[in-house]
Amino acid sequence: PFLLLSALGLLYSADRILRSDEAKRYPPPGKMVTVKGRKMHILELGGTGPTVVMLPGLGTAAPAVDFSSIADLIAAGGVRCVIPEPFGYGWSDDTDEPRTVANIVDELREGLALAGFSGSYYLFVHSISGIYMRFWADRFPDGLLGIIGDDISLPEQFRQPELAFSQPDHGIFRVIYSIRRAANGAGIGRLWGLCSPTLRSAAGGDAYKLRILQALSVRNQNSNAVRDETRRMAENAAKVENLALPRCPLLLFTSGGSRSCASIRCKSGFSWIEAPQALADAVPGSVCSVLPGPHYLHWKFAYVMAEQALIFIEKNTTPVV
Repeated sequence: PFLLLSALGLLYSADRILRSDEAKRYPPPGKMVTVKGRKMHILELGGTGPTVVMLPGLGTAAPAVDFSSIADLIAAGGVRCVIPEPFGYGWSDDTDEPRTVANIVDELREGLALAGFSGSYYLFVHSISGIYMRFWADRFPDGLLGIIGDDISLPEQFRQPELAFSQPDHGIFRVIYSIRRAANGAGIGRLWGLCSPTLRSAAGGDAYKLRILQALSVRNQNSNAVRDETRRMAENAAKVENLALPRCPLLLFTSGGSRSCASIRCKSGFSWIEAPQALADAVPGSVCSVLPGPHYLHWKFAYVMAEQALIFIEKNTTPVV
């Protein structure tokens, strides 16, 4: 027991030293603005062309890094990519503010305004941000030219019994979360970051990106914001399910690979492929493309998605009235 406690003590001390060093070694590459008394990081890539605002999936360690490969490709086409990192993500501060869909969207919009972004734009949304997109498009349609979906979450998926294990009210979720939070606070979470295949996939072979992702994963792992956001997934989905569909065209990429559900079609009839296709069919001028990859499609299909996104942007330059 003494040796174990000593090892844990050394790990904890090393983790605290490394956190301090990493904060200096990897400063935020974008602007820091103050929203509700907390700092929010917003990265801009590209020139002065059309603007694409990119919103991340749940718990993404560092959206500004995670999106960088596809954002660089889109920006190379003359488009300005803007990546606001929500509270609890990347270089942004954590928060105890309830992670309701309204709060999340309002904070992001305020941060973008404070950073000087205005005018017409497109949304690029990944995973859970598909829920926030519905609220955003309903409440703030002015200037929204189009939406690009990267394997987005849909409101109806949170009613599927096969997904119950991923809901925070499930006992397994609470136990796992408590263990991970305690482990990260003790410095053990750093070991996960060092060997995580997820972070390596996100880095795409770039050693510098991997070091940043590992550092920010330790910083943000099990943040208060992400914990509450996860707890409110079904609640937020229910709030947007009956809102009007977006008026602007959609370009949806959906995964034909592995998903949280045991199969492409849940027992209840919900289909990971047919549901986004139905959404695209319901909104004029929209397209749904199935890609044979994992949930983070932009890691594997950055070139394909960027090429189609640029065509979509060029085609949809006039607001839908």
